[in-house]
Amino acid sequence: MLTVRDHATVDLFGIVDHFSEAKRQALKRSWAGVFRDHLLKQLPTLELAASFSRTQGRPSKDLYAAMGALILQQRHDLSDAATVEAYAFNQMWHYALNVRHEADAYVCERTLRNYRRRIVELGLDRHLSVP
Repeated sequence: MLTVRDHATVDLFGIVDHFSEAKRQALKRSWAGVFRDHLLKQLPTLELAASFSRTQGRPSKDLYAAMGALILQQRHDLSDAATVEAYAFNQMWHYALNVRHEADAYVCERTLRNYRRRIVELGLDRHLSVP
């Protein structure tokens, strides 16, 4: 089942709400802020969404966060295991991917492989290359 979060709407309470104002400002000025504010919303999620059912199956990961995680994986030259760890525990990744709730701050290696396979099958990898 398809899950695409609205990244334009702000939650009342989110995963970064417990950060100090200084930490939030530092995140905003970092690469994570640039990724979140400028790149995340440009991802071709509509093309990927077409390969998911809107009514059947388990809920998918947020398509923006899943695609973004694969980009960050390539950018930081990480293995799938290291990407799972960064997705779960790295606060810069949480901010960059707009992970709003602790329950959403996990992805397994199999899910990464499945999203990567779908992205390549759809030819979206050409749009996601990192210099």
